Amino acid sequence: MARPFRVRSRDLEPPMPARPPLFSSFLLVSTLALCVLVVILTRQNRDLRSEATALRQLKGEAALPLGEMVATLESFAPTRAAGDPSDAPETDALSFADGRLGTLLYLFSSSCSTCEVVMPRIAALSLRHKPSGLELFAIQIDAQSPDQLKDAALGVQVRGVPNAERTWLRRVPLVPSILLLDHEGVLVQGWYGAPDDRQWSHIERELAKLSGVEPK
Repeated sequence: MARPFRVRSRDLEPPMPARPPLFSSFLLVSTLALCVLVVILTRQNRDLRSEATALRQLKGEAALPLGEMVATLESFAPTRAAGDPSDAPETDALSFADGRLGTLLYLFSSSCSTCEVVMPRIAALSLRHKPSGLELFAIQIDAQSPDQLKDAALGVQVRGVPNAERTWLRRVPLVPSILLLDHEGVLVQGWYGAPDDRQWSHIERELAKLSGVEPK
């Protein structure tokens, strides 16, 4: 006797349609693109971590800690007669421990418009304390020769420092910067960037503490 014909359930299922070649190609390309993107992002993340570490190290090295005795700077003053090199004074030493009560350093660059705004105020402030022995020097950090120095404001002594980037000035994070040194050339206080009202008050208090001249 013949066996009855049995229909299995899987025989009733419709056959799976074959994937079109275009879809397979798209899937392959997408997978490869994703792998490449992951590699790129991984490398960028590694590079960013390295840069962040380097910046933290640079910031630490760039800091001018309070209490540091700053070194003497070789400096030059503006030419007495514009365009006449023979009248240019020779480079001399700018010492911060030569017997004066203290030194106020104003660091600026020729391309800094904010520096021009701050200069007259810091100059006027220093004039009030000058009779007590506090001296103000404005250092144009990007000047390489006397004829590149900008005009002084309100009697400020403007100086340039040859190869400033090779001196301790390279550790000043930005301009304008105001540094207050005592009679030994030790950094008492430092203000970086354009001072706000609170910082101006702090500057006046610190100057008054050093010179004995009460702030207005």
